[in-house]
Amino acid sequence: LAYSTDGNPRANRGGFWTGWCPRDGPRRTGDDCLAPPNITEKLDFELDLPTYDVGAMDAAASPGGREPFRRDPWRPLGLASSNCSSVVDRAAADFSLWHAVLRRLARGDAKTLQVLALGGSLTAGRMPAKGNSHAANAPSACERATGFVPYSVNRDNRGCAFPARHEAWLRRAYPAVETTVTNWAIGAATSSAAVGRLGTQLSTSNFDVAFLNFADNDAAQRVTGHGFEVLLRLLLGRGVAAVVIEMGQPGEGVAAYATHAAACRQLGVPMLSWTAAAGKNVVQVGYGSAHRHPPWPAHQLIADWLAHEWRLEAGRALALSDEPAPPLSRGGRVAASEVICVGGTMFDANALGRPRFAGRPRRQVPHAELKLVRADGWRLAQDRPDKFGWLADEKSGVLTFGIQVPEEGRAVVGVGYLQSYDSGVGDAIAYLDGNKEDAVRLGGHAPRHSQTFYQRLCVAGGSPAFEACDAEEEPFRVGAQKAVAVERVAFAAAPSRVAPTRKGTVSFELVSGARFAVRYVTAC
Repeated sequence: LAYSTDGNPRANRGGFWTGWCPRDGPRRTGDDCLAPPNITEKLDFELDLPTYDVGAMDAAASPGGREPFRRDPWRPLGLASSNCSSVVDRAAADFSLWHAVLRRLARGDAKTLQVLALGGSLTAGRMPAKGNSHAANAPSACERATGFVPYSVNRDNRGCAFPARHEAWLRRAYPAVETTVTNWAIGAATSSAAVGRLGTQLSTSNFDVAFLNFADNDAAQRVTGHGFEVLLRLLLGRGVAAVVIEMGQPGEGVAAYATHAAACRQLGVPMLSWTAAAGKNVVQVGYGSAHRHPPWPAHQLIADWLAHEWRLEAGRALALSDEPAPPLSRGGRVAASEVICVGGTMFDANALGRPRFAGRPRRQVPHAELKLVRADGWRLAQDRPDKFGWLADEKSGVLTFGIQVPEEGRAVVGVGYLQSYDSGVGDAIAYLDGNKEDAVRLGGHAPRHSQTFYQRLCVAGGSPAFEACDAEEEPFRVGAQKAVAVERVAFAAAPSRVAPTRKGTVSFELVSGARFAVRYVTAC
């Protein structure tokens, strides 16, 4: 396996992937490949699901005046690509949760199929407005052809993004099943930032399968902590079949980001590698992961690849029997800096910055949570199209949120804030209950990226208000306000064990630079 290395974007070029089959060669024992019609050897399992939509790319323009992109029903990523499974390190993966879903669907026992997509801007569907200079590849062309409507002014086109396209194939594959693919991707978010913001929703939602695509953003920030593992544990604790999609690698020939590979190996989570499936084939024709925000044809290719992988695993699920996954241990303690809240207090600028309507006739009403926010010169507004935050400038004073904290012991207070290469973005301090002498400094400047960063407030060595950043704790803290809602979660404490709370505050002040943006605050 060619993993990337921590802190080094260059690939380890040693080795290829097992299970890579020749384009026209015979099917070898143990391969997961689909056999073309001219190979008469019987497959180990029957695949009665439809292939991907081979004609879906007919309307796409080939970049650079190249020949049209050619593929067949067995190779969705082009004639030169593999038709084998692109699972990385299959022997270390536990497929029992995903295969159980696939068997229920095959037997006709499932009435619904709920799939979740998590990731950054690629998963959200951010696309170039002009389709990389080809009108046929612009989002507007996709909308005209499909009837989809753009998601937002941030060029997030979720209706044309690969999760929606995969949903269309799943509905074709299981016409008697009510299928929904929910896209909770957040542009410019790492896995830590996503789980910090979505922890409560994920802990109370019921999904069958979740696809995670954070390799690009996590690699950009060189994330080496346990935030990705915390996200996986949160999903597995709910019995969700988590499947990691490794795209946008930091070096040529890299199968999986090293931090993700380690977490998936530890927890037995399957990883699908775009590099293993496509190699250079798709990148060379201009539709591949070389483009961080590619046009809609690239999303169609990703969806077709996922359909191919889903089809292969459906066959394996029927041909093999899996041992049930062992109950997820509450062990695997993480650094205190990675701990998140499930339940408790939540202030999300992306939700509170949008108008709220209620009543009949519908009228705009204020968000109740804003009564707990005191903003002296901080504006709740968009610093980028469709990206809300509490925004400070050099004239801003103190931003204060009313929160619930434990009566005894240290609180878990998390903040998502903008880190950017913009030289004007500076630092802020955060402190509890007005005690500015015991504060945490939040660094807003980053040399290489502009993304939302999650940080649980902590300090080196600990302090009266804050835990030591390197202290080991369980990855989740259950907030009292949501104790009943998360009682079913495998990792959650029983409601009787949730500590009594008191009212408190967390405050922010800009201390250097010209700007700072707070995206969300959590507390428990």
